[in-house]
Amino acid sequence: MIFNAYLLKYQMQTQEFLRRFENNELQHTLDFDEWMGEAWMLEALLQDKEEIEEIEFVD
Repeated sequence: MIFNAYLLKYQMQTQEFLRRFENNELQHTLDFDEWMGEAWMLEALLQDKEEIEEIEFVD
């Protein structure tokens, strides 16, 4: 997973990265922009998954 590569490279968890990035503690770089995009995408996909799992099918 891409998050593991960033974790190793920058020695911080995604949640810490998001907090620091949103507080403008980090400069924009291609890596950070990609990491942010991947984090947003994962969050959206997990939300979609949760909504799909709540669907009940009736016969």
